[in-house]
Amino acid sequence: MYGRAALRRGDWKILWMPVDAYGKAKWELFNLSTDPGEINDLADTYPEKLEAMLVDWEKYVKETGVVWGAPFSDAGIEDWLHLPEDSVGMSTPSQKHHKD
Repeated sequence: MYGRAALRRGDWKILWMPVDAYGKAKWELFNLSTDPGEINDLADTYPEKLEAMLVDWEKYVKETGVVWGAPFSDAGIEDWLHLPEDSVGMSTPSQKHHKD
């Protein structure tokens, strides 16, 4: 909602929060069993886990019809993992590709 996204699988959670919602405008990864307050972003520590959960996110979007950002096939999963510095403030990687 409002450019935010989250998915939980067991103890793991991914989260996207835009800058205007006090987020980082990038996917974050948390282990809720050791960090229930979602303080320590583990995306850089466990990039394979983040990528696997992003694949689950794409499946969820396709199965439920959630309208949010571009599908990975349009933006490329690499765009979701490594947004450039100039994308700060954007809600989704798709906006990077459709900038005027």
